[in-house]
Amino acid sequence: MLCFACNAALGQLQDDPKLFRNTIDYLERTTWQRTLVSTGGYQLISPRPAAAASATSSELQRLISCRRG
Repeated sequence: MLCFACNAALGQLQDDPKLFRNTIDYLERTTWQRTLVSTGGYQLISPRPAAAASATSSELQRLISCRRG
């Protein structure tokens, strides 16, 4: 049984193994910058590439922007 968030992620990726691989590639190649906003509270700032983006992570970014409209 999956939690709501995991089930929603599967739905967003349409159970497509290629989209899962692209998502993993993107996450492995992206670094999030934490900014302290209050004592013990952090905000994640827009991702910055940790390394040169691969073709698959670029493809994922294109797919995400297409889905947003």
